[in-house]
Amino acid sequence: MPDGPDDLSFDDFSAWTHRQTRLIADRSTADIHSDLFIYMQAAKLVEEVGELHAQLLGRSKLQRRDKGQEFSRTALEGEVADVMICTAILAQAAGVDFRAALRAKMHTVDGRDQAEDVRE
Repeated sequence: MPDGPDDLSFDDFSAWTHRQTRLIADRSTADIHSDLFIYMQAAKLVEEVGELHAQLLGRSKLQRRDKGQEFSRTALEGEVADVMICTAILAQAAGVDFRAALRAKMHTVDGRDQAEDVRE
């Protein structure tokens, strides 16, 4: 495992999420590549996105006080990380090459940005 936040590579992240995926599958009744496992991970991702949203509302002081949650930069960072981890686990379970998908999407976005720059 990397020593500090600056030492984390995509390969480290990928290897760690692969181990986590196997641990989650071992603890559940679903095969890693089954639709059930994929839907379980999709539901977990939705849960984590909701928690991230709550932190963003709290950061902007728009969350209701009766929620009784602590809002902090550390909590926000944790929720961003949870969303990334859940996304990587879901990608693995669905047979998506996360690295290739990110590269392709980044290329698409760069192409759109360049096309918009030309129009301006």
